[in-house]
Amino acid sequence: MGYSANLTEKNFIIKEENLEEAFIHIKDFLMKYDQKIAYVKKEDIKATNNLEELFEVFGFEIDFDKTTGDLDKIDFVWEKLGEEIVLLEQISPYAEEGSYLHWVGEDGDTWRHVFKNGEV
Repeated sequence: MGYSANLTEKNFIIKEENLEEAFIHIKDFLMKYDQKIAYVKKEDIKATNNLEELFEVFGFEIDFDKTTGDLDKIDFVWEKLGEEIVLLEQISPYAEEGSYLHWVGEDGDTWRHVFKNGEV
């Protein structure tokens, strides 16, 4: 069960100086979040030590620019979507204006998460 989708196009950046604050904020939010998140276990969130590990809990792989340290690469590696929007909503204030993630679903539907004004 679930809905398969691929992240086909992306331009997603979080500046290096915002990475630690983003991690602390999101982990704190998720530890207090009292609703079940599909495919995500609270103990996996608790065990994370950085933003990269936190994104992995939600099925994303991220990487960083070797020169600037900015988060500048993201891929979704799970087959099925869960509730990525919970993570994306919390990361949105830290994403660079105009960042986006473009998805194609198993039935050909397409959609885009665009980060503007601190929201997705």
